[in-house]
Amino acid sequence: MNNKVVKGLQLILVLVLVFSLGKIGLYYKDQHVYDRNEARIAEKYREGEKAGVEDAHKAAAEKIAALKKDYPDLVAWIEIPGTPLSLPVVQGKDNDYYLNHDIEKSRNALGVPFMDYRNKADFSDQNTIIYGHRVKNGKVFHPLLSYEDPAFVKTAPKIVVDTEKGRKVYEIFAAYKANPYEDFRSVQYEGQRLAAFRTRLETKNILKGPLRWQGEKIVTLQTCSEKEERMVLHGRLVEEK
Repeated sequence: MNNKVVKGLQLILVLVLVFSLGKIGLYYKDQHVYDRNEARIAEKYREGEKAGVEDAHKAAAEKIAALKKDYPDLVAWIEIPGTPLSLPVVQGKDNDYYLNHDIEKSRNALGVPFMDYRNKADFSDQNTIIYGHRVKNGKVFHPLLSYEDPAFVKTAPKIVVDTEKGRKVYEIFAAYKANPYEDFRSVQYEGQRLAAFRTRLETKNILKGPLRWQGEKIVTLQTCSEKEERMVLHGRLVEEK
């Protein structure tokens, strides 16, 4: 192998290394920005609790209304007590934008949890779908993977959603792995489709016990899992004010 070929290969390796280090650097920068924004927005969200409003549902509505002044695309705040998950939820004009933009509409690989663009922002659909990335450092929707252990639902059995109309509480009744093309993201299920959906949930559900859902309103949380699979969590509405 002559010197020109060797030097050419060395140059290619250097360029690949520089590119890879640049990508890694940008990713860690996005993580830093995400952490900073998350802390700032969480502080704004918690300010409503300091106001002394005793009614949790009224406080929820006031907190979301206040946040929407700064973040017009915000539709809710979601928490799973018993996990670190406590985050804003936005809704865009499609299901692509907030995959790589943060709540301040700056590009960020971690994105922000977002509601399916087809859903009504007030959670009045039968099935409200919310997406979020699985980040290896535990951020965004990574806590959903805890439900791979069926016993974990005893630790964190509910999803709490604050909206402009108050607080909604959902009881988690199903968790499972799905391929990206499975039918779990429709906003409405009726008739045979509802029956088929329930049958599939009964078959795939990681959680033990009977499927406590007959078609009432639910919230669906989705994140990426291994090998292009999706980790899916369903909660049925049990409290709303």
